[in-house]
Amino acid sequence: LGIIHQNDVNGILADEMGLGKTIQVISFLAYLKETNQAKRTHLIVVPSSTLNNWEQELNKWCPDLTIIKYHGSQEERRSMRIQIAKNGLDSDIMLTTYHMIGASNEEKKMFRVTKFHYVVFDEAHMLKNMMSQRYMLLQRVCADRRILLTGTPLQNNLLELMSLLCFVMPSMFATKTEDIKTLFQNKVKASKGED
Repeated sequence: LGIIHQNDVNGILADEMGLGKTIQVISFLAYLKETNQAKRTHLIVVPSSTLNNWEQELNKWCPDLTIIKYHGSQEERRSMRIQIAKNGLDSDIMLTTYHMIGASNEEKKMFRVTKFHYVVFDEAHMLKNMMSQRYMLLQRVCADRRILLTGTPLQNNLLELMSLLCFVMPSMFATKTEDIKTLFQNKVKASKGED
C-alpha cells in the first residue's frame, strides 16, 4: 500500500482470505495520520455483515484513528448528514456499508459530493460486474484514491478482472470501457453458442 501511495495510484490488494488485508489497511491509514499525509477523511465501504468487525478491528489496532460509523435508522442517518453538511467531516475514517451508499437519493448525493482521501472497498468482488447499478453508483464516490480488497482469486474470470481494473483505474480505461463491455458480451454470446 505504501508503494501505491508513493506513486499516487489506485490499487487492488488481492490475496487469500485471512492473510491480513484488514490489518494492512488499518496500519496504512494509521501511517498516513502519523506522518500527516492524510489529506482528509478516508471512507471504508464494507458488506453489512462485516461492519461491526471492521469497527472492532479499527478500535483494537489503532484507537487513535477517529471513526464515524455511517449506519443506523433513516432518522439517525439524516441527522448525521445534517451534521456533516454543517460542520464537514471531522473524523479520520467514515465506515459504512455498500447498502448505505445507495440507500436514498440523499445518501447518493452525499457520497458523490463529499470529498474523501482514500476510499477502501472491502470484498471488492462485489464490483465484478461493470454493468450493474451498484458498480456505477460506487464509481461516483468522490475520493482521491481507491483501494480494492478481495480474497477472491482474480485470475478465475477475465471479465471480473477487467471490471475491477476499470473501476480502480478509470482514467486509464475510461475511454475503453464500452469497447471492453462489447468485447466480453460478444465473447459470452460466442461461448453460449458453442454449448
